[in-house]
Amino acid sequence: MSLQKETILDLIKNQFGNTSVKQMQLTISKILNLSQATVYNKLVGRNDFSVVEFLEISKELGISIDSFLANQKMSKEKPLMFFSDGLEKNPDSFFEYFVKVFENVEKANPFSAKTKATFICLQPHVFHMMRYPYLLYLKMFTYNLINWKMPSMSAYDPLSFMNDEKTQKLIKKLYNAYQSIPLTEMVGHNFVHPICSQLDYLVKSRIIKDKEQLRQIKFDLYGLLDDLEKTASRGFRVNAEGDETPVEMYINKFIHVSNIILIESDEGGFFTIQSDVPDVLKTYDSGYIKHFKQWLDSNKEYTLNISKTGGLERNDFFDRNKQHIDMVMTNLENHFKQYN
Repeated sequence: MSLQKETILDLIKNQFGNTSVKQMQLTISKILNLSQATVYNKLVGRNDFSVVEFLEISKELGISIDSFLANQKMSKEKPLMFFSDGLEKNPDSFFEYFVKVFENVEKANPFSAKTKATFICLQPHVFHMMRYPYLLYLKMFTYNLINWKMPSMSAYDPLSFMNDEKTQKLIKKLYNAYQSIPLTEMVGHNFVHPICSQLDYLVKSRIIKDKEQLRQIKFDLYGLLDDLEKTASRGFRVNAEGDETPVEMYINKFIHVSNIILIESDEGGFFTIQSDVPDVLKTYDSGYIKHFKQWLDSNKEYTLNISKTGGLERNDFFDRNKQHIDMVMTNLENHFKQYN
């Protein structure tokens, strides 16, 4: 398979600026381990660059593959679907979803000393919930309700999820990998509001009919906030091996964005941004990742750091979110008394 010569040359020339053809020829020959004569023939259009050659040049020179695709005549092509954490199709089970999540986390080499992660989240994400089965199932159920639509998972049944040993074993392994990555996390000011709103809908639409299930979700929500508060006050997390990994946590009052995850390792960066729930778009584009990190550093001026320091703000944040849980749960418990 060959690529359009004009597009490749334009992209390469943009990277080299006013550099001479001779210098381009020398640099590309080193990248591709080809003779200068062979490269010259490709540069002047006598021969084509292959896909593999283009990818090698892109990697070394920082040419965005997204930029290349944007220049192609793709309008008549059927677009590829993106699913959460890189899924290429709807999962057939919750287990398959977590397998794909784990595959992506593994690629980031989570136990490497050089790996680090950045999460920007307006609400609790899947990794937060992995110690709290009723809460995690609530998340999985809403994913299935609005997106995956697996018929076998249509009934609200948290016990079947918790009794699935294979899935729970994988979740435990995935959570340990997450706990092993140094983390910068920026959380939304009204952190629990979105999930409380989802819970309100599920109860009042009578999808959740069991008052005991509601009580367990309330217990899990408090546990999650207590866990995050402890992590923020200490400034580190502990994985299953007893290793401590540093955490910086910020409260975001000013910025309202979709959930964002950036994981950096020896292999480069992996960036995802949520387009809806649970679909994400992802990129390995180093230029875009660099832009995001500059944006993040700039926006830290408008956030509150609650890791180790910031005790007053930290207490206010967690107390206020717990009060919101109390208010919503009291309302839903009264709803149960009225209609059950």
